[in-house]
Amino acid sequence: MDALLIVFGMLLLVCGWLCLAVTAWRQSLGHFFAALLAAPLLLLVRGRGFALWPRVLLLAGIMLLVGGLWWLQEQQPERFDALISGHWHTADDGSDTALHGHLMGQAFRPTQVFWAGQDLVLEERDAHRLRRSLRLRFSTLEQLPEAGLQWLPGDDGPWPEIVMQWHDGALSAPGWRQVSDPFTLIITPEGRNHQRLNLDLRLPATYQTSVRGSVTLEQSPEWLQATSAPSVAAPESLDVAPLEPAAPAAPANDWQLLSVMALVERPADYLGQEVRLDTWSGRTHQGRLQRISDSQRLVLLQYHGANQVELHFNPLEVRSIEARPLK
Repeated sequence: MDALLIVFGMLLLVCGWLCLAVTAWRQSLGHFFAALLAAPLLLLVRGRGFALWPRVLLLAGIMLLVGGLWWLQEQQPERFDALISGHWHTADDGSDTALHGHLMGQAFRPTQVFWAGQDLVLEERDAHRLRRSLRLRFSTLEQLPEAGLQWLPGDDGPWPEIVMQWHDGALSAPGWRQVSDPFTLIITPEGRNHQRLNLDLRLPATYQTSVRGSVTLEQSPEWLQATSAPSVAAPESLDVAPLEPAAPAAPANDWQLLSVMALVERPADYLGQEVRLDTWSGRTHQGRLQRISDSQRLVLLQYHGANQVELHFNPLEVRSIEARPLK
């Protein structure tokens, strides 16, 4: 219905505009240029010799066009934003993705899928901003199931953590939701390096979220390859190779990925640690986690010589956060 209103509105608008210019040509050259360049403004003019019926067509076209755009914004805000911004076709981001489904009741077709450490991130973007995202946090698990990357509601758990973010339009506030309830998730890696994934995700009915399909990524993390790589026994050899020194253990101050929700709920466990924070806008900030403000914002403390600077971040703006434990 919204498309019909927009199309008929544009037709009436163009017809009224042209007819007003043609009828004004018979009056004078000044009337013609006024009708050609500023026809909508002539709706407010009376007694200047402009024909009435072309202005009626022009007014009807404007009303239908505005009504169709309003209807489109109310029913399908993502299409309204794409129409207004002129981004009508999704750009190819270099990854072969066929994932589709729904996120919090809205249609969800990821345009970018990638690994961020041990987290699988699905994002739906346009040319200007992030519309919807779903992050599967495997980094919160101490160990993966022996049967593979699959979790069913009847299993003992624990389940991966899911963080969803969405933005329905310019007139509505962004949303953020974390899910740790039992759900159905089956990931089947394929290919030599497990770069192709078959994914089937179904959350409880209250979340109105499900995603399924397959995706081919440019690379896969080493931990994923290790979960499915078969163990091959080393061939026996008559020669005894000299012992090599063992690889040094990973330093205790390596960056560790944190959960934003866990940090907000239990800030005392992380206060004073050095953190590295990535925002959805693509910027990276590093500093000491000082506190969680009364408005539930993350406060980072940075030292610049003798000066100190506090940076405040809304948890919805944080894409990922890593911490370096205190020595």
